[in-house]
Amino acid sequence: MRPTLLGLALLATPAAAQQVLYEPPPPPGAAQVRFVNGTAAPLTLRPSFGAAVTLGVVPAARIGRYSVVPAVAGKSFTLSVGSQELPLTLPPNSQVTVLLVPDAAGLRAQAITDEVEFNQTRARLRFYNATADCPGGGLAVQPAGTRVFGDVPPGEARMRAVNPVTAEVQAACASGQAPMVPLRGLEVGAGYSIWLMAPGGALTAFITADGNKPYAP
Repeated sequence: MRPTLLGLALLATPAAAQQVLYEPPPPPGAAQVRFVNGTAAPLTLRPSFGAAVTLGVVPAARIGRYSVVPAVAGKSFTLSVGSQELPLTLPPNSQVTVLLVPDAAGLRAQAITDEVEFNQTRARLRFYNATADCPGGGLAVQPAGTRVFGDVPPGEARMRAVNPVTAEVQAACASGQAPMVPLRGLEVGAGYSIWLMAPGGALTAFITADGNKPYAP
């Protein structure tokens, strides 16, 4: 029987857990923002609060790193993509993932306020239904079919702390299942995201490690 994500002994040792280093927190009132390309083509994004960001179409290149936006309370921001200018509102003291997905007008920017939990003995796993219109997103351990996440609407995410085990998981939504995603090398104290997308119509899924851009006040 393959291991499940829940109820298993940690693969990392306490000494390894002590080696996990956390970056200094952003200043009070700031937001941490990352952008995600859920389309079939590369995108160059120009946020009103920072430098341009280019996102590709291979899995690792689709996902940006979190960057700090100071003092966001009461402010409205924009995101320019080609000829479109999309509005953004960023809550203070938050982490936000902005999904770019196709819609009738061209692109839609879906801002998700991420759940945040730091745990020195477990890994943080987030699941994103980054499709434009496929309801009922979920993730299960295979071949047992043990559900890790379920009923996640398009443009939303869920998070849970998990033991860092080796397993095979499969993402799905109402239109079908994506190919399996191997979980390998998860580390205690670290964060990971699994993305369900359909950039060219066919479902795909992949995992990335969460990362931050260096911040200098």
